Amino acid sequence: MTTSVAAFYVHKPGPDHGGMAPEAPPGLIWGQGTPGAIEPFTTVNRASLYMEVNGTADESCVWMKVAEDGDANDWVRLVSGVSNFVRTNVSGTSVAEVDLRTVLAGTSGTWNSTLFVRIENPATSESTGYISAAEFEVSTKNTSGSPLTYAITLNSILAATTNHAQNAYIGLWDYGTATKLMSNIFGFPGHTAIPATQSASALLSSAATDQAITHTIKFMVQNVPYWILCSNASPAA
Repeated sequence: MTTSVAAFYVHKPGPDHGGMAPEAPPGLIWGQGTPGAIEPFTTVNRASLYMEVNGTADESCVWMKVAEDGDANDWVRLVSGVSNFVRTNVSGTSVAEVDLRTVLAGTSGTWNSTLFVRIENPATSESTGYISAAEFEVSTKNTSGSPLTYAITLNSILAATTNHAQNAYIGLWDYGTATKLMSNIFGFPGHTAIPATQSASALLSSAATDQAITHTIKFMVQNVPYWILCSNASPAA
C-alpha cells in the first residue's frame, strides 16, 4: 500500500474546546494510503484516528496516532486482521511492552488462561512451509553487553499449601483423534544434518561413546513420572 499524499477531516478540532480542556482534542481524518509525514497526520494530537478507505480487504482500516514525533511512525494500525506494532527506543530498569493479567474470582471454570491463541488451517487452505499458533524471536545485535538471552521465559509463583503431582512449566494437551496426533514433543527442522563428531557447544551432535548419567529431568505422562537422562560431562571427544 502506498503512503497517503492527502488526508481530509471528518471532524476537525476547533479552537474553542472549552476553557477547562488541557489541550486540543484528537481529530478524525480519512484518506487513501497509509499515514504519511504530511499534514494533518503531523498536526493532529495523539489519540487521533485515521480511516484508510482503500485499505486491503479483511484488514483493519483504522489507524491511531500514538506519538507526536512528526513522522509516519507516529501511527499504528488498530488490531484486526493483520496488524504490526513497532516501538523503538524503549528503555528503563525493566520493560514489558505488553503486560496482561487475569485475576480469578469465586469458583473458576475447568480451565483458565490469560492469553489464548489459535490458528486454524481449514480444509480449503493451501498453506505451505509451516504454521504455528505463536512464534517468538529474540534478536541481539549489541555486542558490548552480555545479557542472559531466552526466546521464552517461564516464571512460576506457587503459593498453594498442597502441590499437584502434575504441576509443570509446560502442559501438553493433544485433542486430535487417534490417527491425528502430534508425533514429536519438539523438532529441529533447521538442522539438515547432525554433526558426525561429538561437540560440547553444538545444539545437536553425535555421541560415539557412552556417557555417565549424572542428572535427570522429570516429566509426567498421564500421572506417570518419567525421567530424561542427562550428563554434566562434556560429550566432546
